[in-house]
Parts: sequence; structure tokens; C-alpha cells
Amino acid sequence: MTTPQPSFPSGSLNAYRFRTEFDQAPYYPILHQALDTFFTTYCDPARGLLYHTPIIDSNSFPTQEEIRAEIPNSQGWYTAIEDCSFLGPLLLGAIGRGPCGLSSTRRRQIGTLLFWGLVELWAVPGSGFVARGLCPGGRDYYPNSSPDQVPNYLRGLWTWATCELATPEERAKASEIFHSVLTRLESFDWDLRRADGKIALNGSCNIGYLSPRSTAQFLAMFVMAADLTGQSHWTDHFRRFRDEDGQARLALIAHDDAPTWLPWQMELVMEALRVLERLDPEPLPQAAYRTGIRRMGAIASVYVAGYGLWGTASRVPAPPVQLSQPPAPDSRPDFRAGYQKSIELDVDLSVRRGQVMQGRIIEGLYLENPSRALQDGRTPLVDHLWALSVIGQSGMPWSNDGVRVQGDTKENWILVAKDILAKSAPEVPWGWGTIALANFFSAWERREEDPPAGHLKLSLLRH
Repeated sequence: MTTPQPSFPSGSLNAYRFRTEFDQAPYYPILHQALDTFFTTYCDPARGLLYHTPIIDSNSFPTQEEIRAEIPNSQGWYTAIEDCSFLGPLLLGAIGRGPCGLSSTRRRQIGTLLFWGLVELWAVPGSGFVARGLCPGGRDYYPNSSPDQVPNYLRGLWTWATCELATPEERAKASEIFHSVLTRLESFDWDLRRADGKIALNGSCNIGYLSPRSTAQFLAMFVMAADLTGQSHWTDHFRRFRDEDGQARLALIAHDDAPTWLPWQMELVMEALRVLERLDPEPLPQAAYRTGIRRMGAIASVYVAGYGLWGTASRVPAPPVQLSQPPAPDSRPDFRAGYQKSIELDVDLSVRRGQVMQGRIIEGLYLENPSRALQDGRTPLVDHLWALSVIGQSGMPWSNDGVRVQGDTKENWILVAKDILAKSAPEVPWGWGTIALANFFSAWERREEDPPAGHLKLSLLRH
């Protein structure tokens, strides 16, 4: 007697999607509660600016006089306001890219708050310079910026301005800011100068420098500017920078040999690559962007593999990863004692290495303080959330377009995600972690209405 064989309709079976779809809906309350506690703890409600420290913790916020005197340093490093232009765009980008289980009304509320907070960082200087941060109620800012912050700042604005919830006023304001910021950069030959026009503490800080971390972010600024402003001037710049030196930047995107990547760096580069893939339809660049996207997804996958969820090669689950310490609100240490110590040691705070040394002094004194607040025990989870976000944006959880991922690898990603979500403790404010959590949810949402990559072609690029 012949044993009946199973019959599979042609084209209906995808073995790589076996048990690999992640139902996010049961976990949305974790994100939503995390967002609620985050905004009441780390956000200036009058301005929509996000901080590293609870807004009631005055020890971490510099005074007006300290900012003007560039204390503790010209970047504002180690103060609560050093990353307003970094944190806001990352959360705004996540909210703009996907619903994250939020109602349109709630997304609009969050997006509007964050968008106009970012506008404030540009409007207060009023010169095309973007301030790293402003104290609640204040208008003073540190004179230096960062090559990681400015492209990320612009990308957050663009992501919101081009989503379905943005108003015409917001799109127009984003266009104005793009033109202002890029025109200022162009006037200094793409050197990221201080607010007063002086050379930055790194000497030359040219954001067009060929490097794995900066190249995609630099190119993406121009296609976003062309998309928002409609000005061919930015398209011309994009083509020139993309194609100069034998398309060296495309080669670097496709074949970089960077020895190490931190997960937040992967996130910045992945977001820029997805912008380029979306807006630049030409075949050769598309191949480079897709190669870069897949490589970043693969690197992030290796990072997640180190989470430690599995105990043995037999695939027997190990006990859940334990937090080293209980959840606790993030907070910057009081920098003032460290600043005084760096002055006593004659540390040169006008150069980057001096400011880095000062940071070690600040952190060292903080760790020696017996009354210091404990570090948030969830801190090690944040990098894995960023890596999972990168994997999601790469398409690897569900796409087999040129990527072959074993089913058990995908299962491991989901198990890691669930383990992290189980430890999120949203009732305790989670600063940087909440932003990473929102990006993870946004990246892993499967939206069938999304057009295929490369199909949103910019009319200015069709020549």
C-alpha cells in the first residue's frame, strides 16, 4: 500500500517563514506605558525636548552661566542637554515610520510635540546651526555640534514631514530647515563649524569624510533635501558626491571593512541606507544600498546571537538573562566636581582628547561616590534592541529577497525580543531604552501597503 504524499500548491509554501512571524499586538501595552512614563520623566512638555536625565534632576543640567562659559566643555558632554538633537529625531523617526500600535491621534500628538521641539533647536541659534540642546526654559546652548547628530536630526525631520500625519506647515518648516542647515554647511565646504563659525574642537570636522559611519548619512542629506525643497541644487550635489572618485562612496557602502560597529551606529547607518534605497532608483546605486542594508542586518544578527539566551549547542533554552541590577531611572552624574578636578589637573578642554579625559574623571568620581544612584539594570538590553531594529529594517525577519536566513536564527531573534520585552518594566522610567524600544517596534511592523524599496522615485533623479 502506497503512503499518501503531502501536496503543496505551487508557490504557496515559504519554508523560511515557518513559525517566524512576530505578533507584536500583545506587547504594545509595554511600549505605550514606557512612552507615557518616558514623556513625564525626560521630556520638557513646554518645548518637546528629550533629555538623558529626569527634568526634575537639577544637578545634571548646566546653568546659563556655565553654558556661556563652556563648562564642562564646548560640546556639553556629560550634561543632560548634550543629546536633545540626537534623542528627539530617533523617537520622531520611529513614530513617523510606523504606528507602533498607537492611534493616529496619539501618534500625531507625539509627532507634533517632538517635531516642534526639534525646530526650536534650529530656531534659537537662527543661523543654520543646530544646537545640541537647550535647558528647560532657557535659550543658551553649547557652541559645538556632532557629525552623528546633524544628519540624524535632519533625517528625523524628514521622516515625520513625509509621513501621512504631517501637516503642510510642518513639511514647509522642514524644507526651510534643510535649506538653512545645508546652506550653512556648504558655506564651510561641509565642515561642521561651531555656532560662532570657528573651527570645531576636532580641528576639521568635515561630515563628507569617507568612512563607514558617515558616508550613507552624508549622501542621504541631499536626497532628503531635494525631496522636501524640490531644488535641483541639492540633487546636483547628491549626484556629484555619489559619483565622484569612481563612486568611492558607493563602494564603501557596499564593501566597508569596519572592524567594529556599535548597535546605535548601525541604526543611524541603516536609517540612512533605507532613505537612499527609497529615493535613489538608479540600478547601480540600488545594488550598493541593498548590499549595505543586508550587511548591516547580518552584523546586527551576529550581535544578537551574543545575547546568551541559549545555553548549549543542543538548542536547550538557558534560564532567562538576569538583570545585573533593578530597573532605575537613567541620570547623568553631576559634572561639576569632575570639571573642577580637570581644571586642577590642567586638562586641555579645548581639544577632543582633553574633553574625553575630563569625561573619565567625571565618571570616575561618580563611581567613587557611595551615594550615587545605581545604573539602570536594563542598560545592557538597549544595544540588543538597537540591533533588533537594524535586523527589522534590513527585511531579514520576513524577506528572502537575496537573503537566506535559517528559520532557527529567526526564531532566536524573536525569543530574544520577547525576553527583552519581559524585562522592560515600563512602570519604571526608561530613557534611552524607550527610544530603542519604539524603533524596534516600528522596524518589525509588517506593513503590506509599503511600496517596494526603490519605487518612490524622486522626479529630480529621473534625468
